[in-house]
Amino acid sequence: MEIWIANGNRKDLKKTHPFLREYGVIDIKEIAVSLGYSTSVNLDDHSSFVLNNEIAKRLEAFNNSRRFYRVLFIVEDCRENLAQDLLNYSVSTSLKYEAIYIKKDGEFSLVCKSY
Repeated sequence: MEIWIANGNRKDLKKTHPFLREYGVIDIKEIAVSLGYSTSVNLDDHSSFVLNNEIAKRLEAFNNSRRFYRVLFIVEDCRENLAQDLLNYSVSTSLKYEAIYIKKDGEFSLVCKSY
C-alpha cells in the first residue's frame, strides 16, 4: 500500500488527479466534521484521541482491503512530520506500506520507502 499526503480539498485534488477513485481517501476535515468538530486543528486531547481512533480504523480498513492499493490523506496542515507520525504508527501496528509521499509545492515527493 502506498500512502499519499496532500492538503486542500477533494474537489481540487480530483481535478489534478483523475484517478482519485482508485485511491482510498481519508479526508481528515471530513472525519472531524462527521464527529461533530468544526475543524481538525487545535483540538483538545480527548477530541484528538477520538479523531485519531477514527483515522486508524479507516487506515486499517484500507490496509486490509484488496480494492485499494493507495491511500490519500487529505489534511488541512500538510507538514513534514506527519509522514514521520504515519511511519511510527505503521511500525507500532504492523501496517504494511510500500512508500509514503507528501505533496510539496504542487508536486508529490517520496518521503520514505519500505524495504
